[in-house]
Amino acid sequence: MQTSSTWDQLNPKLHDFVIQSVKENLQFQTMMPVQKVSIPLMLKNHDLAVEAQTGSGKTLAFLLPVLHSYASLEKVKLKKHDVYSMIIVPTRELAKQIFDVLEKLKKGFFEELKSILFIGGTSTSIDAQNFISNGGNIIVATTGKLKEIIDYPSLKDVMRLKTLEILILDEADRLMDPEFYDDIQVILSTIPKQRRTSLFSATLTSQKLTNLIKFGLRNPVKVSLKHNNQDGEQKNTYMIPATLFNEYILLENRKEKIQFLVNFLLADEEQKTILFLNTCASVDYYSKLLSQLEILKRIKISAIHGNLKQKKRNQVIQKFASSKSGLLLATDVIARGIDFSDIQQIIQLDPPQDPSQFIHRIGRTARTGKQGKALVMLDKTEEAFVFFLRQKNVEINEYKAENLNIKQDFESIKQQMQNLLKQDRDIVEKSKAAFISFIRSYKEHDLKSIFQFKNLDIGNTANSFFLFRLPRIKEILGKKIASFKQDEIDIESIPFKDKNQEQQFLKNKQVRDQEREEKEKVIEQKQQQLAQKKDIKNQGHVRRKLKRERDYDDQDDFQEENNLVKKLKQGKITMKQFQEEMKKFDPAELDDVQYTKKMVISSHGSKKKGK
Repeated sequence: MQTSSTWDQLNPKLHDFVIQSVKENLQFQTMMPVQKVSIPLMLKNHDLAVEAQTGSGKTLAFLLPVLHSYASLEKVKLKKHDVYSMIIVPTRELAKQIFDVLEKLKKGFFEELKSILFIGGTSTSIDAQNFISNGGNIIVATTGKLKEIIDYPSLKDVMRLKTLEILILDEADRLMDPEFYDDIQVILSTIPKQRRTSLFSATLTSQKLTNLIKFGLRNPVKVSLKHNNQDGEQKNTYMIPATLFNEYILLENRKEKIQFLVNFLLADEEQKTILFLNTCASVDYYSKLLSQLEILKRIKISAIHGNLKQKKRNQVIQKFASSKSGLLLATDVIARGIDFSDIQQIIQLDPPQDPSQFIHRIGRTARTGKQGKALVMLDKTEEAFVFFLRQKNVEINEYKAENLNIKQDFESIKQQMQNLLKQDRDIVEKSKAAFISFIRSYKEHDLKSIFQFKNLDIGNTANSFFLFRLPRIKEILGKKIASFKQDEIDIESIPFKDKNQEQQFLKNKQVRDQEREEKEKVIEQKQQQLAQKKDIKNQGHVRRKLKRERDYDDQDDFQEENNLVKKLKQGKITMKQFQEEMKKFDPAELDDVQYTKKMVISSHGSKKKGK
């Protein structure tokens, strides 16, 4: 049986101020395994690559050695613009969380130490002025914002990077992604090579470690911990807490998933739950719909995704963190790093596109030794995902559907949902956007051998979004679609509750209609010209030529799309500019955070191979 270790038992020993701070400011009297193993190595000036499960205490494992190193400085007094340590992370929420812990640790013991937070969603000029005025010995930052700060003209002669001693990269495997990698390389090229570097991640395979050494580690010590291995033995597996009860359920299709979800939530309305979906549009739609559903009125429902402004995201996180119960619908924007200490269960309506995100999602519960439950919903055609997880040594058991008392069947739920849609055109439009984003997300799944688009039940997927009509999108055109019945309702007659939304929608519709009319006029003119030149016997030839004309138009569109992808890949345009340009070809194209630069480039590559 393992016994808890106190901070005083560390060898080498932490500075007295650091020990007092963690005990008094954070009320932590004992260490967690990752802290017990990694802190002594950092105090001995080793470079580290640390792999430990989410919720294991990684943040203190690097913050305490940073403060110890500062407190141990002899005869050296840092000036406010001397950068002593950088902590780089992939997301704003994780950066803010680390910064908040750092501020608590400083209170009463390291007040003179200047710390500053650099994240997206704020003005770089204001950030620069804050650094000039207040300084920053410890910088906590996201990659893109830190690169902007380092390159900012007014800071060139102010920010002293040559004083940097310690670099920390948290969620380091994610920082290897294309969307972060270039910025990281620029940052590394501007800071001293003679420094101490430590990487922390929940997933760190041998191949990833080989790649991460490019981040400037010198003979790194690899520390790998899991719940049954607390001495740092190396293992190439996914890791989950011992207190997490991890389950899956097999259902016929996505329609059944919705029926199960509603009844599962009704079974215990006092739970604090995170529901993961794969796209921003899905989160936006289902959160609006479920929050208005009468049978779920006792559950506080909120939503967070990458398209929300930073201020709104912070408000949602703070409100949900302080609540005793509720349901938070989310994309993977909160799958990593966010420390909700009291989440009781995680539900995954959509298995993650990137399988490595699975472990981060379920890691939002069962943190710091507490109990937690996680449940992933799978179609029966997706059962191979269970075997994939078990190959990664993820312990997962089957949840039997008969364990749940079904109070609401799907038809009853559908009637209630569609009644809500009939009252607000905004929800109707959101339903279409959510369906389209789901279809495109599923088609681009990283595990295509398991999540095969050809096996997806399109009809019942449409039912799960409570659609009145199927949108005309190229991904499903020509496919045989069963189990879905088009509704006779006149969608144009459904009003917007918000009159401003209605005006904007009508304005956008007018533009689209005008563009469509212009295209049809061009085709009609060509048809008339060809008809005049040919007699009635050649009408078949006319039709074939018109079809070729339309195909050429489509090819031109595809060529322009390919050119945009190339510009994005070369860094000539931003992801936001790419999405805006794509709307010219497809009005239904979504501003969905899940469509990252990596995914677009990957998709482009696969298209080229298929030609």
